[in-house]
Amino acid sequence: MTHADLSNRARIVHLVVTHGSDQYDIHFHMDRPPLVRDLMEQLQGKTHVTMVNQQVFYRGQRLHDSPNKPLDQFGIFNGNQINLVGETMTGSEEEHFRHLSSIGKDVKTTDIILECICHELDNLKQRQPPRDQCEQYLRDLYARNEQCRLNFQTFQTQVMNITASPSEK
Repeated sequence: MTHADLSNRARIVHLVVTHGSDQYDIHFHMDRPPLVRDLMEQLQGKTHVTMVNQQVFYRGQRLHDSPNKPLDQFGIFNGNQINLVGETMTGSEEEHFRHLSSIGKDVKTTDIILECICHELDNLKQRQPPRDQCEQYLRDLYARNEQCRLNFQTFQTQVMNITASPSEK
């Protein structure tokens, strides 16, 4: 097997993460080396500790300070144990977080669609198609833009609600 073959094959990594008295199994099956950010995203979903509140340690190393670094640069490999420190979300915080995550996904989807429409509009300029086809693309663009604007307003409202309500302790 050549070096290129080794670097292009899927990485399968299993880690055990300890958070207080709880343990979580984390599995990666990726075409690239998993990053600290990938670990933190999985931990957020499993432990309900937001990435912002996570302190992730391996043998005294502070992984959370380097989210874009591959895990293997910290000497982390299959079967290693990682320690997580951080407060879990309360019920209302978790509800707000889920709602914000859902809106964030909608915004990302809308952004991708808007990029596709803009790309199509650029193609239209070059091809000069019939006017009715151009008008349809413009209507699509306007509708997607309006949905994005509404998602952004909802996101802002949710952020204001979270900021305004005191944290449950």
